[in-house]
Parts: sequence; C-alpha cells; structure tokens
Amino acid sequence: MASHATILIIGLVITLLGAELLVRGAVFLARRLKVSEMVVGLTVVAYGTTAPEAVVSIKATLQGVPAIAVGNVVGSNIANILLILGLAATISPIRLEGRTPSRGAWLALAAALLFIVLAFTGTLTWMSGLVLITLAISTTIFGYIADRKDQATIAQYAEEVSDFSGQIRSLPVAFLFVIAGAAGVIIGAHYLIESAVAMARILGVSEVVIGLTLVAVGTSLPELATAVVAALRGHPQVAAGNVLGANVFNVLVILGIASMLRPIAIDPKIAAFDMWAMLAATAVLLVCVAWRRGISRVVGLLLLFSYGVYIAAQFFGMSGVA
Repeated sequence: MASHATILIIGLVITLLGAELLVRGAVFLARRLKVSEMVVGLTVVAYGTTAPEAVVSIKATLQGVPAIAVGNVVGSNIANILLILGLAATISPIRLEGRTPSRGAWLALAAALLFIVLAFTGTLTWMSGLVLITLAISTTIFGYIADRKDQATIAQYAEEVSDFSGQIRSLPVAFLFVIAGAAGVIIGAHYLIESAVAMARILGVSEVVIGLTLVAVGTSLPELATAVVAALRGHPQVAAGNVLGANVFNVLVILGIASMLRPIAIDPKIAAFDMWAMLAATAVLLVCVAWRRGISRVVGLLLLFSYGVYIAAQFFGMSGVA
C-alpha cells in the first residue's frame, strides 16, 4: 500500500511539473510567433494549465479505466468549486466585476447540463466527443470576440501570460521546456493511473471513487495553488476566473477528446450521484457569480464544509457506492 501511495505521489509531482514546463515553453513560443497575449491567455494558458486532468483522463480511457477518466473530470469540477473557491473565499472574500465571470458561470452550467444529457445514453461515443469539441471551439471563439474590447480582461490575460513566460530567454530553452514538459505529463500520468488503480483494489473501494477524490484533487493542484496565491495577494477574482475556465474545459475538451479516441462507459455511481453533485455545485457558483457578484467568507466556509461532506460520502458509502 505504502509503495503504491509513494508512486502515486511521484507520478502526480512529475505530471504537475511537466504541465508547468509545457505551459511556460508553449507561452514563450506563442509570443515569439507574435500571437496576441489575449489569444495566448484564452488558449495556451487556459488549456495548458489543465494538462494534468487532460492527460490523466485520456490515458485512463486508452488504458481501459473509464471510471478514473470520468471520475477525474467530475471530481475535479466539484473540487474546483467547493474546495478551491471555498478556500480562496475563506482567505479573502471574492468580489467580481464585468460580464466575463457571469458568462463563464453560465458556460460552466451549460457544460455540466450537456454532460448529464450525454451521460443518460450510458456511453460517451465519438459523436458525443464531436459535439463537445465543437462547443469548446465555439466558446473559445465567442470568448475572444466578447473579451477583445474589455480592457480589464485583456490586462488580466497579459499578466497571466507574462507570469508564465518571464523565466525563458531563448527559443532552444522554450523547445526544451515543451519537450520535457510533455514527456513529464505523459510519464507522470501513467504512474499516477497505475498506482491509483492498485490502491483502489487494496482499499476495497471502486476505481471511480479514487478518480473522484485522490486523482481529481491531485490533478487540480495547479488551480489550488493559483487560488491560494491569488487570494493571499488580494486578487481572489483570478481564482474564480481560472476555476470557471477549467470547469468548462474539463467537460468539453477533455471528455470530448477522450470519447473520440475510445467510447467511455459512464459508471452507474457517477450517473446516480456525482454528476448531480457537480451540477448542484455549479448552480451554487452561478448564483454567487451572476447574482451576488462574489463569494463571501461565510459562503466560502460553507463550500469547504460541503466538500468535506462530499468526500465523506465517497468513502463511507453515503453516495451509493457499490
């Protein structure tokens, strides 16, 4: 058991470090190609920071472990809202301005609803994946059109892009970062999945529970780190933006690509409990963002408490685990 836990941690660390190198190198290359900072922020940064979730879910699908693939996405989305935003708001109450957060919350809710509709078929097929990917491309284009005149949003993209590429000074180093980063994410994901499956068998819990908890929280660590740092710096709204973008990406892009590569069976437990928990958490976030225009410290504590209840439900059978 201890050896599998150690391998899981090592795999997770390699995956996260690989994702960091990959994004930094890709951002530098995009800037050298004269791609606008806004486009880089919308694509390279937004997609790259969720590389751990993407590679883990895609590899799990190809390795025939769909429970971890889907559990990772659903669990990450729940953790992003209840754990990460809850922690960020507890450190520093979140105040939101402009249309972008509200639009992101509506998109996150739409993505969650679409997943539920597709989950009722029992299996995500290549056609499901095509629908998800098409919507992902459409929302990215729509986001660019909607944000290009919003100076505050453009400034935020520029700041994020600068943070990721500031330590690279040459093209060879950027290419090295991309290659090493991609290798790290792939290798780390392999060991993460193998150890997670082994631990599930030893602990006597289902693979889907491991995917919804250990794997989901682990692959969400970049968002967690970003949220904590942003909150401590007095900019918790950055955490909200990252979470909204990540939750839309997780469903539309990650599950879209994975299901186009291989059909993904939806675990009955996820269909009966967890996808509804994700929808409920997303609905709460929409209320906070679109109507209350922020998340208070009290609400943040309630979100953290809710996540504790959710985790307890996973391991003590309250969520209907067989």
